[in-house]
Amino acid sequence: MNRRRIGIAAGLVAAAGVTYVVATRKLRRACPTALAWWLASPLVDLVAGTRETLGWIGARPGERVLEVGPGPGRLLLPTARRILPGGVAVGLDLQPGMARRLAAHARQENAANLAVVVGDAAALPFAPASFDVVYLSTVLGEIHDRAAALAECRRVVRPGGRLSVTEILPDPHYQNQEAVRRLAESAGFRSLALHGGRRRFTANFARADDGDPPPATAPAVDEALSETERARRFYDRFAGQYDRSVALDERLLFGDGRRWVCAQARGDVLEVAVGTGLNLPYYPPDARLTGVELSPAMLALARGRAAALGRDADLRLGDAQALDFPDESFDTVVAMLALSTIPDSRRAVAEAWRVLRPGGRLLLLDHVRSPNRAVRAVQRALDPLSVSRYAHHLLRDPLDDILATGFTVERLERAKLGLVERLVARK
Repeated sequence: MNRRRIGIAAGLVAAAGVTYVVATRKLRRACPTALAWWLASPLVDLVAGTRETLGWIGARPGERVLEVGPGPGRLLLPTARRILPGGVAVGLDLQPGMARRLAAHARQENAANLAVVVGDAAALPFAPASFDVVYLSTVLGEIHDRAAALAECRRVVRPGGRLSVTEILPDPHYQNQEAVRRLAESAGFRSLALHGGRRRFTANFARADDGDPPPATAPAVDEALSETERARRFYDRFAGQYDRSVALDERLLFGDGRRWVCAQARGDVLEVAVGTGLNLPYYPPDARLTGVELSPAMLALARGRAAALGRDADLRLGDAQALDFPDESFDTVVAMLALSTIPDSRRAVAEAWRVLRPGGRLLLLDHVRSPNRAVRAVQRALDPLSVSRYAHHLLRDPLDDILATGFTVERLERAKLGLVERLVARK
């Protein structure tokens, strides 16, 4: 008898579930505010792959980001942290109750750069070109007029800005990859990248404007990305010659610079733009070392050097402008001859700030803009060729970005007519 009752109850629950899925899909009903607790649960985090999705969306420090249908903020709250310093996050929700929940969570987490707006995705209350990124996660299928909503997304994203759409099964409003692509392209976006598989994916698009070439030859999202790709290709070609090419600079300009920088590294250490691993011999034995490098060819040489030295290091592909690490992961960040070659040096410094723990230190040595007028005039004349041919900026001074980001400089040294700068800065 008990088994029969249990079977009947299970059947009723299953029938109710199927009825709910069919009804909500047909009626395009948004997830009710009463289920906000469920959307913010650790289980949903796990199933939805929150951290991986954030990486796929790719919001960066300093950007203005809009999430349509953010719910209680599962994605938007960590996004607001990721885009600091200087970034602004906005969540637009159709349901006032859900918007109130998100605003309360933002206050609890002191997310001062997060704003909440009640509104309709098909009539966004924002000026044209207001955002760098607009994204929707498991929301597109809930919108009655999806074409109008995506047209509005195109209107409010800046030229070259990005649209990101995430879909996850078994969401009752799930839209497949082809449907998402078709809707986005019809609204005036072009495909950039597709991450994940059929069960869970994020499709990224760029705003397509008049005169854009076909998607197969489309330029990168913005100038920084184009320069990033040029830098990667240059260092892939140049990897085998790199050590020999810098040998003269090492003797004439930097002296004991590598030893000076690396000897001060403590705890969990991240080296950005690790290159061929020339710094590896100089780190303290107890430093727990991670290194990221944009160029696969350079990274392969660095891994070979680490193996030859018997140095335990996690060396991986990565972009210093968009580090794939959680906030406050490291005690030390090292940038050796890096910020003069990274396309967006301010973004790289902001990322260093983000991944450093409170009190953590940034250690730096680089070519910089000379204070000597005669030397600076030569640098100015050579800079266009240096950037276009070698992805190397001669007129930068990382100190500008470091101070603007909020670091406290504890030690600063200049040498060689002001061409070489090395410093220690604390978060």
